[in-house]
Amino acid sequence: MLALAVGLTGVLVLVGWASDITSLKSVLPGLATMKPNTAAAFLLASLSVVLQDHGFSGRPSRGVARASAVVVGLMAGLTLFEYLVGWSIGIDEISFHDSGSGPHSVYPGRMSPATALSFVVASLALLLQMSVMPRCLVAAQVLALMIGLTSLLPLLGYLYGVPEMYGVFLYGSVALHTAAALVLLGIAILLMRPDVGPMRIVMARSAGGQVARRLVPAGVLTPLILGWLRWKGEEAGFYGTSFGLALMVFSCTVVLVVLVWTTAALLHGSDIRRQGATASLATATERLRILHEIDRAIIAAKAPAAIAEGALLALRDLLGVPRVIVNLFDLEAGEAEWLVAVGRRRSYLEPGFRYPLSLLGEVAALRRGEAQVIDVVAQPSSRHVDALLQSGVRWFMVVPMIADGELLGGLSFGGEPAEFPPEHVVIAKEVAIQLAIAIAQARLRERVTAAEQQYRGIFENAVEGIFRTTRDGRFLLVNPAMARIYGYASPEEMRTLVTNIPEQTYANPEDRHELLRLLDRQPVVSRFESRARRKDGSEIWVSQSLRAIRDEAGGLLHYEGNLEEITERKRAEEGLRQSEKLAALSSLVAGVAHELNNPLAVILGHSTLLIQSHAPGLEERGKKILNAAERCARLVKNFLALARQHPPERQQVSLNEVVRETVELVTYGLRVDGVVLALNLASELPPLWADPHQLQQVVLNLLTNAHHALRAKPSERHITVRTWSGPGGRTIGFSVADSGHGIPSVVRNRLFEPFFTTKPVGQGTGLGLSLCRGIVESHGGVIAVDNVPKGGALFTVELPVVEAPAVSTTAAAEDRPIPGLRILVVDDEEEVAGILAEILATDGHRTDVAANGAIALRRLGGEGSPDVIFSDVRMPELDGPGLYQALKATNHPLCDRFVFITGDVISAETREFLERTQRPALAKPFMAAEVRHALRRVLG
Repeated sequence: MLALAVGLTGVLVLVGWASDITSLKSVLPGLATMKPNTAAAFLLASLSVVLQDHGFSGRPSRGVARASAVVVGLMAGLTLFEYLVGWSIGIDEISFHDSGSGPHSVYPGRMSPATALSFVVASLALLLQMSVMPRCLVAAQVLALMIGLTSLLPLLGYLYGVPEMYGVFLYGSVALHTAAALVLLGIAILLMRPDVGPMRIVMARSAGGQVARRLVPAGVLTPLILGWLRWKGEEAGFYGTSFGLALMVFSCTVVLVVLVWTTAALLHGSDIRRQGATASLATATERLRILHEIDRAIIAAKAPAAIAEGALLALRDLLGVPRVIVNLFDLEAGEAEWLVAVGRRRSYLEPGFRYPLSLLGEVAALRRGEAQVIDVVAQPSSRHVDALLQSGVRWFMVVPMIADGELLGGLSFGGEPAEFPPEHVVIAKEVAIQLAIAIAQARLRERVTAAEQQYRGIFENAVEGIFRTTRDGRFLLVNPAMARIYGYASPEEMRTLVTNIPEQTYANPEDRHELLRLLDRQPVVSRFESRARRKDGSEIWVSQSLRAIRDEAGGLLHYEGNLEEITERKRAEEGLRQSEKLAALSSLVAGVAHELNNPLAVILGHSTLLIQSHAPGLEERGKKILNAAERCARLVKNFLALARQHPPERQQVSLNEVVRETVELVTYGLRVDGVVLALNLASELPPLWADPHQLQQVVLNLLTNAHHALRAKPSERHITVRTWSGPGGRTIGFSVADSGHGIPSVVRNRLFEPFFTTKPVGQGTGLGLSLCRGIVESHGGVIAVDNVPKGGALFTVELPVVEAPAVSTTAAAEDRPIPGLRILVVDDEEEVAGILAEILATDGHRTDVAANGAIALRRLGGEGSPDVIFSDVRMPELDGPGLYQALKATNHPLCDRFVFITGDVISAETREFLERTQRPALAKPFMAAEVRHALRRVLG
């Protein structure tokens, strides 16, 4: 409302300027006018306050609010700039011409310096109010308070007739309504966020807040009003200065005394209410303690008498009565029986004392849940009545104990007085309800015990687990098979130790809640599968069927069901799923390899030709291209080997060199993330007979995983890579340790499973560690994971040292070319066919190229039959196998000099065909040496 008043003031002043209404511009004739820029600033500032303070939380509204505050600050700042440098930049009369500035300003249309400074402060306060930082909000309130206090000076000047307080030399005066609007604007900004800063104290509902709201306005208004009255009295000649001063002091004293007196009364009332609330809280706390003790006793399955005794002792003291009794009703016999009676000096803890039920009031009313007040004196004379009177009980109240709609008994208490406060009645009813539940639970346990005895033989001999539970998560009955499945020594041990079924027997407690929700919607749930937690913490899979057992009224008694372990079945299903995933992976790898192998074959071929050209500068570039292409080709073969479980390509390898080269690949990324990498490499390690690129893949994967694990740690990020030689030099190994948070044991058991990952969706495939294990095991080694004692994960790889096989003496001879052949190259990939032809041509062969098998057949029918055919497997119109079968059908001699080219060696169909025909296969991408080797094989 204050912001709207400020905005309305600005609108009215602008209307005054537009219509030349003096009273709207200056309030009273002869006073300073509010300038149009000032009115516009008030309008924009009020708009910013309204948009921030009235629930306009959308981004456009916040943008308008911020822009309005910025415009106010710019207008005021530019005005101050004009005053400082003595310039006029044309903003003073941009909308209206000020022809009547009069004596109050030498700059027509320009707001006063004090007003401009207040608007700069207001703009900053409004911008700070849009922050979420508490310090900024407190600063905004301090600035708003400065606006309000500094704007009081002009108001005091107008109030007391002191022009010096609202004028700044010849630079303009602050108009009366400008000063008033600035005060309102400051208050409006203060009230925007009353939950933080100084305003939190003022607006609090505490005694301090009430005092602040009383004293602050009085402290501001009282001196103003009394001072103005004194000044007017002196001005009118009613009294002199001394008398006026004394009168003002006396008035201030009276007002101050009244304020202190009323504030003290307010605080006294608050203190009285606080004391009453404290007493009520103490009563409520004791009441809750009694109810809590009953609940705990129910959960602990205590006897009703023990539950009642603990509750009645506390209830007697809380109600301040001499006697409290729990009475059990025998409705058929028309009698009541003491369960527990607690008096001032002694207690009766055993049932046996019986008396007529009529002494406790109307049974029908008790059934309806109505408490009964009994006047003992008015009862017919009997030995039971006389006993009550002799014990000092003249009046007592009976509160019915009802559970599941059944009247079980009554809680009676009383003594000499006939008044029973309502709060005591409420407490007694709550205790009676809890005691009724306890008694009902005890009777339920009796029925369950009878059922256990009846079906004990079935339970003891069953193969499946059979059980009964309560809804609150306790086992009522467990057979030996059930205990054996969960790893307990006996059913008694399981019932005793398992007090919370969801937390202790379910790997995911939510599964238990889901099962109970299903039972709420249907009577029986069959074959509900979930992961279970055994006593030793290990997890198994179980399948259970459960139904709810209810009484005649529909009340739940318990759940009963049977359970079997299905861990082996789940493992078989999981194995099948993993096989399907790996089959899908194999298909994917085959497709990707086929698409990559063709361009890689071209790159390898051209790089080989560049090297063989021995041209200056090109030979070195060719070697670099060849090395990069070979690495890509090996990566493709590694994936193919993983999918097909083919052995890797081996050579003598230095493990330390592999580690160093791999570290170079990740050093930059580790350094950027502040990870300190330490290398502890053993000297004089024996060489390995291994595939260096696969080992590099293992090291790189482990380093990458360690890097990712450290991203969640704010400091002390360390990775240590160590190599060593085993006893006798028979094995060597390396380890990668990080200083992260380690790996939970549950996750550790599944860490090397394919497609298992702990990373968020989209950040991990679950194949990295599975690939590592496959590579390590294919080299005859082992990979293991553990946690570092000081925190972090430790991956260890150990590999056997195997002697390299003897190198054939014919290897060098095989690499020499065989000149003088005519070779037909059949491939639909023009670049692949062209590079193969060039490689063959460099060895002195004459080559011809055909785009598919059909074209090749037509060329074979002419003159100049080739000596050897190199044919791709997959081609349009007529593929490689079709061309081979066509030649085979005519017993063509080229069937024995036929080399297949394929980028799809993983396909079962292709592999079966090659094995059946026993023809050499040149796998893409190929090297010149591999082409020569295939040519030698086909020539025998």
